[in-house]
Amino acid sequence: MLRALSEVLGGAHVVPAPRASLGLVAALRAWGGGGSVAVPSAVCQDVVVAILAAGRRPEFCDVDARTGAVPLSEWRRAREAGASAAVVVHLYGNPVDTVGIREIFSGGLVIDDAAQALGARTPRNLAGLGGDVGLFSFGRTKHIEAGGAALACFDTSLAEACRRCLDLMEPTSRADHDERQARFRRGFDAARAHLRESGDPSQFAGLLDGLEPTLRVPPPDGWQQRVSDALPEFPAALEERRLKAEAWARGLGAVGFEPVGMDEAAAPWRYTCRLPGLNWSAQHAIGTAIRRGGLDVSHWYLPAHWYRGPHQEGFEGTIQLSREVFQFWIDQTISVSDIREGSSLVAAAVEQTWPERR
Repeated sequence: MLRALSEVLGGAHVVPAPRASLGLVAALRAWGGGGSVAVPSAVCQDVVVAILAAGRRPEFCDVDARTGAVPLSEWRRAREAGASAAVVVHLYGNPVDTVGIREIFSGGLVIDDAAQALGARTPRNLAGLGGDVGLFSFGRTKHIEAGGAALACFDTSLAEACRRCLDLMEPTSRADHDERQARFRRGFDAARAHLRESGDPSQFAGLLDGLEPTLRVPPPDGWQQRVSDALPEFPAALEERRLKAEAWARGLGAVGFEPVGMDEAAAPWRYTCRLPGLNWSAQHAIGTAIRRGGLDVSHWYLPAHWYRGPHQEGFEGTIQLSREVFQFWIDQTISVSDIREGSSLVAAAVEQTWPERR
């Protein structure tokens, strides 16, 4: 896998990792230094857990609700607040040009997180190759679903330092992982129910405590060979994802959904869109109705700064995106004809569960 993936990634040194989030821990530890880490607040909570596991503090940045991208002004604010590293996330497969971010973080570390964006292109390079370290994921539901992850570095010494850091990490047991994840999920579900009822996000604070061991689960056997086997067919698979994303855009656009990015340069992980004007209760009701109709949909990324508490002011773009977003599957489990039928199901769910819109 290492040679095949290196060829795809322009000759970068490739370091295998059990998970992309564990690779992030290794990259931050390998780089060393102090200061906080700038990161979008619209992000998977495992990214925040990884930053904390590396002994660093997240400096959250707001995003544009229309694209999921962090404006340069937010990266500058984070840098001025003491951030010495930045995690640039190509959210949902939407590519982010890192040139301006690298200028802002000159002398610091830029981690180009393409865990959701394998194959996306910026004006200058593939997503994941625009920083000091790139992150790629092959975990569950990703573009190549094989297990495991990889870091990409053009600096040999940094690649070796990342490898050494990964070698020192002891795996946790599956039982411990499952127990900690179940505890988090119980707290998360209770906090989300409270949010729907009251609009108060305070119960999310502290939910990430004790989750660091959940990052250290070994990948499944044979994952590197499965990645190697999938790479030759990946361009065709990516084009199929784009066609399915276009089908969702046509079907859901008539209902009032707006795409979150999803332009021709994207490598959509899922078709991601938002329904402007939603509140938390309406989003939950629509999502529940869609799933009851037999269609997969996700809308559970909450603003990551809520997990750290106390409640911070601002982050209007992140909160709006989290409150309005829906992600629909575009992998091999769904066909274009399924998407046409699914669009009708979604339209009915919106009509039935969001009467305020009429």
